[in-house]
Amino acid sequence: MAGQSSVQQARQQASSLAGRAQNFIDSYAPPEKRQEVSKNAYSFANEQPLVAAFILTQVTLSTLPLLLFTTFTVGTLVLSTIAALAFSLFWIGVAILVLVPTLFITFSIGILVWLWLVGTWITLRYAYKTLNSAMGGVPEIKAEVRTANGLTSVSTISQDGPPKVERYYEPEKGNLSAQY
Repeated sequence: MAGQSSVQQARQQASSLAGRAQNFIDSYAPPEKRQEVSKNAYSFANEQPLVAAFILTQVTLSTLPLLLFTTFTVGTLVLSTIAALAFSLFWIGVAILVLVPTLFITFSIGILVWLWLVGTWITLRYAYKTLNSAMGGVPEIKAEVRTANGLTSVSTISQDGPPKVERYYEPEKGNLSAQY
């Protein structure tokens, strides 16, 4: 009895598998279309038996080499893709092993240069203030500058900030254009 039920289960599974395969085939090639193609092939074979036999022989004998070539091509593409990926990842890893120490060194040099510049600026600022106070400060400088429109400006230049324009005048006429 136990053997009987396992045989029945195997038949049911085979029937179920055949049903699923038939549904799959029907979804891509409906039964009407398959019947029409079969009828056309049968009528062609009756009308042109030599040509039909030639085509059938060629298809039958060429199918296996074509399938093997297709399998070889797909396998080669997959293998070469995996090999190229592995090759690329290897060399990217080597490049990272070179890049990380290089970045560490350049970052360290950058910090040292920045510290040197800040130290130089602080030292020079201190020296300037010390020497400036020892010499009694930097005097203000008055400068006359002729502008493009013919006016002359009188400006005071000091260490406190930008030059301050005191007045504009026209030197030929001697009149004062603006007072600040």
